[in-house]
Amino acid sequence: MNKLLHIFTFSPVQGFISNSRRLSDLYHSSLLLSTLTENLIKVIKDLNTEIIYPVLVEDGQGLANYPNRIVFLADKCICEDVIKNFQELWEGVYETVLRKVLDEVGISKEEKEKIEEQAKLHLENYFRAYCECTNSEEVKKWKEKLKQNLGKDYDDYAVAYDWTERKLGALKSKKHYEPLMDAYTYNGKEYPDGCTLCGERAHLAVDWKKLIENLQKQDRIKYIKHYLKEGERLCGVCLVKRFAFYCLKRQTFPSVHDIANAKFKEELKDFEQRHKDRASELKSLLQQYMGEEKPRDHLWEYNAELFDI
Repeated sequence: MNKLLHIFTFSPVQGFISNSRRLSDLYHSSLLLSTLTENLIKVIKDLNTEIIYPVLVEDGQGLANYPNRIVFLADKCICEDVIKNFQELWEGVYETVLRKVLDEVGISKEEKEKIEEQAKLHLENYFRAYCECTNSEEVKKWKEKLKQNLGKDYDDYAVAYDWTERKLGALKSKKHYEPLMDAYTYNGKEYPDGCTLCGERAHLAVDWKKLIENLQKQDRIKYIKHYLKEGERLCGVCLVKRFAFYCLKRQTFPSVHDIANAKFKEELKDFEQRHKDRASELKSLLQQYMGEEKPRDHLWEYNAELFDI
């Protein structure tokens, strides 16, 4: 092999996905990891490399099937560049999400800056990126170490992959302990409890009751009102996971009610088109029943349980 075989990976993956309590969390966490890999593949391709695994699917929007591993060939060792690019991609993700969310919830500039600082404390070193490569001299020595009768014309790829994988495994076995000194407070001197989604980190030091109330009041963001429920208090990592659609350029994830009532809502749409006057009367009655200031734009915005069905 004239080129150097590289293997890149990052972690944690299983923990990031499994620390989910809602269907949208599972969806966003899996899609976010896949998107990070997809974007990194595109960056690596521009570094004059040959991608071996995984195969990049063009226009594969919505496919959360890229693993947390990339195998490629390069003329020289570019491990440091790849790790740096991954860190920049991850930084771009969480900064975009934090900026979008904090701009929407209507909090003061001081609160926003404090939350950003604490969230970045959770996020900056959350993912660990690893990359190893093997040159021809290492392949030669490893072939001798294996003590197998490998001919001169034997394809060195298998040997190179085996040795690179071993080096990568040794690198990942080194556990770096970096204490997370989170001393942020809110409402005076009140220290946060644990995140209600993962329980691993302190939740962001903000009045969550007030934040959720602000979210519910914003008519322009009614499509994400269901993204935070009463009693939820999230850390920086879980907040980014919950609102990951801001950086994934995909539609927001529908609520469980919307999914369960999809067929019912289709029938309401049809009813509204065929019986506009009766639909208008029904919307007015539902407005009074729900105690809303004005009726909703469409009848199908209500869920089936209101109709005792």
